Amino acid sequence: MEGKRFQIYKCPVCDTVVEVLHQWSLELVCCGPPMIPLRAKTRQEGWEDHAPVVEKVQGGLRLAIGDTPHPMTNAHRIEWIELVAQGRSHRQFLSPGQPPEAVFSVKSPAALVRLYCTVHGLWQSTLAGGLKASSQRDADKAELVCS
Repeated sequence: MEGKRFQIYKCPVCDTVVEVLHQWSLELVCCGPPMIPLRAKTRQEGWEDHAPVVEKVQGGLRLAIGDTPHPMTNAHRIEWIELVAQGRSHRQFLSPGQPPEAVFSVKSPAALVRLYCTVHGLWQSTLAGGLKASSQRDADKAELVCS
């Protein structure tokens, strides 16, 4: 199995999650068995609870997870939110009880958004071509234009 750059893997025994930074051609193993490459979910059942909602704020973009806030308990939470834009990866780790949101100092609305839910796994969206207003009276609020 070849590990590809930015691929996320999970141990089937202890649930450890790792990301590949350098491509390699060896098998990634944890606790005995090979780690499982996670396939990012996009639009499917459960999407509305994991869809990033984007808002332009002073100095960057604010990403909140879910139309209604995602649970943030010890057993079920968004562990991290990542924004990849302009050749850089920006990641915010979250703790139980924190709001499921992050602010990134990024100006470009063209970006890849990934997040990891401890129950439902890896989710991914693309800000393709930017933001669209969610209402006429609040033009700074936006939703993802997903690809």
